[in-house]
Order: sequence, then C-alpha cells, then structure tokens
Amino acid sequence: MGRCGPTSRRLARLVTRVAPVRRIDWLAYAIIGRPRRGGVTVSADRYGAWFRLHLASVDDRLVYLDTYERLAIRDVSALLRRGDLVVDVGANIGLYSLVAAARGARAVAFEPVPATADRLEDNIKMNPSFADRVTLHRMGVSSAPGSLTLYTKSFQDYSGHASAHLAERDRAESVQVPTTSLDLATTGLEAPVRLLKIDVEGHEPAVLEGGKEFFERLHPEYLFVEFEEDHLLRAGSSGSELLDRILGLGYTALGAYTLHHGLWPLTSPSQALPPFPPGHGAAVLFEAGSPSLA
Repeated sequence: MGRCGPTSRRLARLVTRVAPVRRIDWLAYAIIGRPRRGGVTVSADRYGAWFRLHLASVDDRLVYLDTYERLAIRDVSALLRRGDLVVDVGANIGLYSLVAAARGARAVAFEPVPATADRLEDNIKMNPSFADRVTLHRMGVSSAPGSLTLYTKSFQDYSGHASAHLAERDRAESVQVPTTSLDLATTGLEAPVRLLKIDVEGHEPAVLEGGKEFFERLHPEYLFVEFEEDHLLRAGSSGSELLDRILGLGYTALGAYTLHHGLWPLTSPSQALPPFPPGHGAAVLFEAGSPSLA
C-alpha cells in the first residue's frame, strides 16, 4: 500500500473494474498512496507500448497502476486500425500516440513543454519496433502560428498539466513555447484522419479556431476532446460553448470519461455535459455524423 507495489496494482484495478462509473476517487487515491522514496523510475508495458514512468508523479503512478483513463484508452484504441492516422494535440508523454502506434496506426504528436516533450521522445525511443510511426512536433497548437506562455506549479515536478489559462499565474513557473495552427501543421497530411485528440488545458477552442481548413480537407472521423471548465472559463469560453462548437461541426457525442476512470454516458448530443466529480476534468468522444447513444 502506498508504494505502487503488486498489492496496490491489484486493488487499484479491482476498484476500477468493480465500480468504473462511480465517484470513488478517494478510494483509488487511498490505494495508490505516495511512494516512500522520491525519484523512483520504472518501465511499464501499457497496451503494447513501453513507457518510462516517474512514480513520484500522480499521473505516472496511475499509468503504472493501469488505472489512468483506462476505459477511455480502451475505447479510443479499439477505433484504430492499421494504417490509420491520429493527430494528437497535447500529447504529454505519448500515452495515446504510442498506443495508437502499437495498433499499427500513425500518430502526429504535438507537445510544446520542453520537459514533457523530452519524456515523450524518450518513450518513443523505448519502442524501436514502431517508433517510426510517431512524429513529434515540439510546439503547441493554437488559432495561429506564433508563441504562447504556459504556466504550471513546477516544471521540475510535473509539467504535463501546463496551461496558458492557469489560475494564480504569479505563483507559477512559466515557459514561452512556439505555436502553429492545425491548418498550417497538417498541410502535408493526406486524408482521412481517423482520430483527432485535443487535450490542451482550456486552449481547445483556439485549436478548433485554427483548424477550419483541416476539418474541411481531412474530415477526422472521431474527436477526443478534454473539457476542463475552470480552464475554459479563464480562456473566455465554457464547456457548453465548446460542446456546441463541436456539435456544429457535425459531430455527435458518444460518451464522456472522467480524468482517471469511469464512463459517463451522454444520452443526447444536445444536452449539457454530465455532472462530473468536482475539480475533475473530463474527455468527450465524438463521432462524425453518428446517431446519439440512448
């Protein structure tokens, strides 16, 4: 318990399998605990891809315990076929990009934070058998090319949640990163795009704004988009506005996933987002022109 050992892994998996749709985060964190020693680094095979994980990081421990976005990864990866093209905006350490590559798809990954991009590059090298299927771009995606200042509490501890829309910026570290747009960054890609994933901590509306030609030309079949209400509000948008924009592009919401585990079905594509646990982000899976789930 508290050290990410075999007992913790078994219990964590049991919790998410027995109660995958319930608000049980307090129990999951009680099982996961915190490592007794800092700087513990391990390698783990997840969904056919290898990752180097730092167990002092909450998200890395969840990946190691095989509970991090487990249902979302299962459902998203099941959509991918050999030869498919995935565009991963906000790729972090490459969990979705490398899982896509493990299934035979090609992934174009965008990660602007230097420390996080370093880890993604390291994870790509850990998978030499399909490393050529992942192309890493060390830049952010926004409404137009330029630059953007990202903030996080500590780039040394964990930089995966850096945001241009972080609260209390005066207490955070910052880094300026180059940006491109979806239209500009994908001019050399051939249609179709099977999946577009966007997880940029509140900057999702700007990504869509810079992708009008991308959607017209490449017609992604599926979208997987993060909704984090606090970040979106600070960016001058909201979850409902982002949802309306995506529905207006001709997509239908299939389901929404809590940050770490759980599927929260959307019974209608026009309804508001479901009541996620307070303080938690969510990701919503959309399909182009599909009927809604009842």
